[in-house]
Amino acid sequence: MATYGIRAPIPSYATLPQADEERIAYSPRPGFDSYRGTLVRRWRKESLALYDQEENAELPIYDRDDVLEGRLSLFVSKDEASVERTIFSRDLKLWEAPTDKRGSKARCPGTLAFSFAFPSTYLVRSGEELWRNQLPPSYRAVFLGLTTMSAICTYHLTLSVTRAYDCKIWTWKNTTTHTLSLEYRPKTYTIDPLPNVALDSRPAFKYDPNSWLQLSNTIKPIEADTARPVECTLFLPNAKSFAITDQIPFHVQLSGPLSSMQKLVPLGGGGDRRPQRKRFSLRTADPALLEISIMRDVSVDVNGEQTVRSQAIGSGRCRQLPPTYDCQEGDSVSDPLVAIDWDGQISCGEEVTSGGFNTHDLVVKDFIQLQITPGTSGAKLFTPLQVTHPIKLVTNAWRELHPADR
Repeated sequence: MATYGIRAPIPSYATLPQADEERIAYSPRPGFDSYRGTLVRRWRKESLALYDQEENAELPIYDRDDVLEGRLSLFVSKDEASVERTIFSRDLKLWEAPTDKRGSKARCPGTLAFSFAFPSTYLVRSGEELWRNQLPPSYRAVFLGLTTMSAICTYHLTLSVTRAYDCKIWTWKNTTTHTLSLEYRPKTYTIDPLPNVALDSRPAFKYDPNSWLQLSNTIKPIEADTARPVECTLFLPNAKSFAITDQIPFHVQLSGPLSSMQKLVPLGGGGDRRPQRKRFSLRTADPALLEISIMRDVSVDVNGEQTVRSQAIGSGRCRQLPPTYDCQEGDSVSDPLVAIDWDGQISCGEEVTSGGFNTHDLVVKDFIQLQITPGTSGAKLFTPLQVTHPIKLVTNAWRELHPADR
């Protein structure tokens, strides 16, 4: 029979990597961003306390599968008999006074604790079909115009307190109802970090092309004999999703014959035909307006009729980069090819709290839109160009450090 030596000791494990170890990635653990305070709402005879909330928040906020837990405090007199509350159209009786043989009733306690799991799905019925869908986040969008359209998803916690009063002659009940709005914000996360872009991002496309998505389009002349086409290339991070807090880098390049570029993007007067270093603002009327934004399509289906509205939910700024080489008057090529580059970052506005979702009757989709409008001299020569690319927005960005390791 073979003999075995003393077993090696069990290796020690730690949440933090050792000096010769490296953390590759992590999966966020649910609930690590939860608050530890208590949100209190008071009325004349009742007060409601909700646990794990920000104390000074305007509305309570809940994530997917969160537990709605708290306590209901009452101003109680000896004649009160029962207390009831309704949550998500489900009645749950917190307390009912028992009646003894002599007909007297017990007194209601002043504080009643409750705990209720916030649902993550709901039932959808279409004809005879019935299925479960993800609960949409709290959302509100109103579009004014000739035909006004609104899309609103709201959640409410309703408390009903019934007080019964007994007299020798008659008995009556008085019901008080309070409604508290809730914010439902289910957390979603990006899978990969955004590329680390230097101030001049052109080398990144050469050394790390797999991290970038290239979208190529052509700015066509209105008449073929007046100008030659100009190529437009938009570079975006090759990511499956973006967080609503991300600063999304982008790069735009216009390339074409010098004669066409001068008409599309005026390069300044004098004998210098080189592209001038100039800052382009996305909110000003530059000779050639380059505007990039994050757009949101909201589609509402009412009785089989679909209505779609679009709104800008994010904007950015870009800067023009110095040219890679000079085109001089004495060049042997009469109409050389030149390129003008811009780079910058784009992000969602602070009012954006959720990404896209689909609730059968309400569909919200997001995309990045690049709009290039020819300058004054090129407005009659070139057609405007619009480039769109669908994206998925999530609530939380990728993190290198696991929150449980802090």
